[in-house]
Amino acid sequence: MHINSVDELTAQFPALVAELERSQTLGTIGPRDLEDHLQHALGYSAVLTALGISSGKCADLGPGAGLPSLVIAATLPATDWTLIERRERSVARLDITISRVGWIDKVRCWLGDAEDAGRDLRDQFDLVVARGFGPPAMTAECAAPLLRIGGTLLVSEPPGEQARWPTEGLLTLGLTPNPQIDPLYWSATKVLTTPDNFPRRVGVPRRKPLW
Repeated sequence: MHINSVDELTAQFPALVAELERSQTLGTIGPRDLEDHLQHALGYSAVLTALGISSGKCADLGPGAGLPSLVIAATLPATDWTLIERRERSVARLDITISRVGWIDKVRCWLGDAEDAGRDLRDQFDLVVARGFGPPAMTAECAAPLLRIGGTLLVSEPPGEQARWPTEGLLTLGLTPNPQIDPLYWSATKVLTTPDNFPRRVGVPRRKPLW
């Protein structure tokens, strides 16, 4: 589904945008104008389309109120989503949003830490996205175990910061970087099985990053 602007998103999915507006009033989306958040989420969809990804089992690490995953779910309707969130309050709000939008058959929440998800949901996903989840090494270590071979990790990234994702460190986790399509987003493909010792225990990837 080609949705290129926030106006188009609002026109086609008014219930979703209304729920995200409610989430912002509750403080689960940052104070920046909601249109900026939605446009940023649409950027993920544009990159995925450029990568030739339009379907599959997908996960969002630390979605908060559901960005970018719920916007991607709207623009790429053949995707199926698991939202991995450790905060009960956020999951409760997400469940309300998912129900009101009518997506209980294609979007679900998984309550717990990403490190635990990397063991319980290992090798299940074609795509993992993250938006402000954590530093690069932490994000890669938590995402790689979730991906199947050939799966894609897609994150937002400050322009010119690709050096934060060293090729050698990524390969330790079975990932290799893709050519960058948009300076605001970075992606990698899983080419090797992630070693069983990753992810490490809850909190370790943040305290002791691999690079």
